[in-house]
Amino acid sequence: MAKDAIPVVSGPPCATFGAIELQIPDVDLACSERFCAAPLVMRVHNGGSTPVQVERARVRDPAGSGAMFLEWDERGLLGPDAELVRRVSTRGEGVSEVEVVLRDGPLRVRLTCTVHVKNSVMDAARAACKACSGTFGPQGILGRLGCNCRTHDGGKPCWGRSECEAGCLVTPTRTGSPGQCAASTNHFGCHTWVNDGGGTTRMCVD
Repeated sequence: MAKDAIPVVSGPPCATFGAIELQIPDVDLACSERFCAAPLVMRVHNGGSTPVQVERARVRDPAGSGAMFLEWDERGLLGPDAELVRRVSTRGEGVSEVEVVLRDGPLRVRLTCTVHVKNSVMDAARAACKACSGTFGPQGILGRLGCNCRTHDGGKPCWGRSECEAGCLVTPTRTGSPGQCAASTNHFGCHTWVNDGGGTTRMCVD
């Protein structure tokens, strides 16, 4: 979708007042390496025979970090059978409350909707992490979300990397002694690994 394209909003209205309808569909976040985000798309439709004025909207962050306010001037004036569509980016998953304030003649009306923001990508990642008895959360110095799975042979004595599911660890002061199979698949920080065929390698991972 082009940056300035008008998004299509489908589905039944989540709030109405007379012939005025507010639509805000539930959304699923899309994720990159750094963050997840999606647009909350608000559509106000005036199906009546007289103009209405959309004054402002308040969108509460699903992550609970506050609210965003949108205000309109004459651009919020909706004539008969007209509509106003706006997008607000959200990054948090959960429940978002959206309130739109408009004026219909002498009446000031508040339309409120509850929007569910889900994250199918992260839900699947958490489920996979649970299946491997791992720990899901920020990983490494960059804090990227991911899973650190537990191995099946953690703690088993070993003499080489290939003897273990995720490598053979040894303390630097005990080189030449048996190591232990790593207990997890991710190893941030500095560790000494036992190589196949003898010797060790010191490796640091951020």
